Amino acid sequence: MLYNIKISKVKRAFIALFLLFPFFGEAQVYFNKLYAPSLDCQSIVALPGGGYYTPSQIQPWTGGVGIRGLFLSSDGAIAQMDSIYEYAKNHYPKGSGTTTIRNKMTYSIVGITTPDTSSRYSLIRYDKTGRSIGPHYQVNDSLRTFARSSTWREDELVIVGTAVNHTGRTYPVGSLFLSGLDSLGNRIWEKLYHPPGSMDAYWCNSIIATSRNRLVVGGARYRSNDLQSWESYIMLTDSTGRKLKDRVFRNAEHGNTRLIARELKNGNFLVVYGKGTASNGESYYEQAFNITVAELHHATLETVWEKEYFNKPYDNIYGHENTRLTTDVISLNDSTYVISGTFVSGNYLANDLSFLFSISEKGDSLWYRDYIPNSDDLKLYDACYITDIDKSLDGGIVCSGRYFNIDSTGRPQSRGWVLKLDSIGCTEPGCDTVYFKHLDQFSFYPNPITDGLLSIEIPEANKIQLHIYDLSGKLVLTQQASLENGVRRVNLFEQKIIPDGMYVIRIQSDDNRVFSAKIRIQSQ
Repeated sequence: MLYNIKISKVKRAFIALFLLFPFFGEAQVYFNKLYAPSLDCQSIVALPGGGYYTPSQIQPWTGGVGIRGLFLSSDGAIAQMDSIYEYAKNHYPKGSGTTTIRNKMTYSIVGITTPDTSSRYSLIRYDKTGRSIGPHYQVNDSLRTFARSSTWREDELVIVGTAVNHTGRTYPVGSLFLSGLDSLGNRIWEKLYHPPGSMDAYWCNSIIATSRNRLVVGGARYRSNDLQSWESYIMLTDSTGRKLKDRVFRNAEHGNTRLIARELKNGNFLVVYGKGTASNGESYYEQAFNITVAELHHATLETVWEKEYFNKPYDNIYGHENTRLTTDVISLNDSTYVISGTFVSGNYLANDLSFLFSISEKGDSLWYRDYIPNSDDLKLYDACYITDIDKSLDGGIVCSGRYFNIDSTGRPQSRGWVLKLDSIGCTEPGCDTVYFKHLDQFSFYPNPITDGLLSIEIPEANKIQLHIYDLSGKLVLTQQASLENGVRRVNLFEQKIIPDGMYVIRIQSDDNRVFSAKIRIQSQ
């Protein structure tokens, strides 16, 4: 009888746990889908009740112009398509690429090009009763107003973007604006910052509201037709957008890319941007940029640590350097971060891939994967771009994007693209069991390791020092090895048998390159 009572308590506890966590034990959902021609999925959010929402710009060269909101089911099927705006072909509405969730309502900021050719932004709300559109706003007397990113601060939605105007200079001036809106789309406050000195424009990429009631804006500023002038910036403001401090990161020889900022658990800021490493042409897309990750102090913006990845440029079929342009950064539940972006071939809109790159909160690299749409129609010179990422309710990752190609008549074509992945970027179960290529400089295989034998490839390295740690940080194994032509097969069980489980492998080459990744030992 006592035994039955114990079992009953266990059953009740399990049922309670299942009710509290409805996705406990649920199979991970994967999909990789393209949507109707002419769409351009610019942002994405996971909906509280399941499924996803992505606002999509209808490209003007296809004949239909406007913005559509796509509500997707959990398997990626279109559950509803809302025609938010439809205009004549000579009117050009622009999706802003910013969508957010608040109190189970979906909010999307879109840009509208009006008949007088000026651009404005507006807040769109979705609730149980349908869709409502707030007032249209323009920043002061700007010719065009582009909303780029948004964040919630208490019950206020703060938008950051660029206000473009002609001021008698050779090129239009793009000023940075911050606007605070209430939940109905009414503007409460606004701040405007003009580019300093000889700079022509701000390009805003991210905004966050911090735990210290501050706002942090990240992006780039530049001088028109001067690639070397591009510099990454971060701006710290109070809760109403008044600037408190800013900092610029500049590589005078090759320029930098846009900066994205996120808040760490300790209150400091994780920033991601690109440093120029090479140049092989006059186009922005013919430059080579690495990915630089740094932690900045929350008050002084001074660097706590900094790490660089992808420093080695590569030639491609065009003879140009390759570059990686980052588009978003999210924090997963296990305190790891995922960076999205595009691997540009050096020829704009041709042969480009998208990627996800995962790091720890200290900048240690965890995994890197490339992606293309799942379609039989893809061609060698087609391009695809991940524009935005979000955490899904099942602990995975969902990405929005676009697939672009040139048809046989020479006309550009665009299709919306959405990816649903698990928490380690896999497009199908078990993808971590195959050959793992890491940062174009280091690879090892197989993973998981079944017999203790691990093949390691590090180009241009002669010797390595290998460390294996368990997930508590305890050192399990230290081993040194010599490489022949950058390759070595090592026996991890040579000194002792390592129990099955997950571990972190850390390898340092003789030229002081350090690589780390998670491995699984599964000998039984």
